[in-house]
Amino acid sequence: MNLKSCNPHFVAIEAFPFEEDKGVLKMTEETVERQQRKQNRGKVILIGKDCDGWIQPGDTVSFYKNAATPVPVGNGEEVFLVHEDHILVKF
Repeated sequence: MNLKSCNPHFVAIEAFPFEEDKGVLKMTEETVERQQRKQNRGKVILIGKDCDGWIQPGDTVSFYKNAATPVPVGNGEEVFLVHEDHILVKF
């Protein structure tokens, strides 16, 4: 991943891989993709220069479900941009 900067008050977050439930029914690719987008946890990979110091790259955070904007970064990967005020908790 080759990110260099983001908006001064935003945080770039890499979502955790989605683990499909291995139950009786198999999820379609579309359903798996929707579930991945609905995730609200991930690892911080980049913070804006004006963000408060309580979040650092490498931290695991949870954020509001609808606060993330997916941004493609190449090779089929995507990161979420989240305003620092929408991060709920750091683990």
